[in-house]
Amino acid sequence: MIAENDPVEQEKAVKLTSLLANCVIFHTTLDLMNVVRDLQAEGWQITGEDLAAISPYLTDHIMRFGTYATTELTVRPDAFDPRLDVEFEAEEEQPAAA
Repeated sequence: MIAENDPVEQEKAVKLTSLLANCVIFHTTLDLMNVVRDLQAEGWQITGEDLAAISPYLTDHIMRFGTYATTELTVRPDAFDPRLDVEFEAEEEQPAAA
């Protein structure tokens, strides 16, 4: 909610909300990648089609006005590893509509 009628403060609120949403999506993506890697380590075969069925843009578990722990803010996370050993098949091109 934007509580002030000041355009500068309104812009800050919108940008910070967008930043927070992007951080949550990125964190969810990292969690999904860890689960996929764990499943692969257990012997599961993960395909690109499997990954297409999941999304890091989840909203059900977000507590917009909830309480969040800040005790881990000073803990340095592990380095981000973008590699994910999953085969992706190329989509067939659809003929252009006339």
